[in-house]
Amino acid sequence: MFLLATGLGLKWPVVGQIAAANGVAPGTVATGFSVAGLGGVAGAVASASLATRFGRLLPLIVGTLGMLLALVLVGTNLFVMAAILTMFFWAFALPYYLGLVAEIDATGRVAVFTSAMIPFGMAAGQMAAGPLEVIGGFSAVTVAGNLVLVLALASISWAMRSITLVRKPRPEF
Repeated sequence: MFLLATGLGLKWPVVGQIAAANGVAPGTVATGFSVAGLGGVAGAVASASLATRFGRLLPLIVGTLGMLLALVLVGTNLFVMAAILTMFFWAFALPYYLGLVAEIDATGRVAVFTSAMIPFGMAAGQMAAGPLEVIGGFSAVTVAGNLVLVLALASISWAMRSITLVRKPRPEF
């Protein structure tokens, strides 16, 4: 959860600046931010509607890579669509990450901390975005955010695979 939130936190705070630096009109940036929340609502509805029909891995891959792609598009004239899609894929992937963490933590002792990892990850990403931008420009922020999102996906996929290998079947009542 920390890695997922850090990946988004690295890029989302500066997407408006990235768009402006690439010549996207201020009104387009404002519109994108104004309607981005609608994408989040749609993403949450989509994940709730799909539930686990396609398992958890496929939605995790689609959600994480979709967010990554949308964040790459924010520096283009597709800013409004990119902002909407970023929030769509964030809200789509988040329930799958949370559900998998809850499943992994059979004791229930660690899962309670997953919600705390979201703001910690966002803060860590935001704190890293500024220095990265100074050192390597917006491309460094983009690369770092993308790498952290891929690392989040790899980590949760590894955790999912490891519990599948060691999980004992539960007795049926």
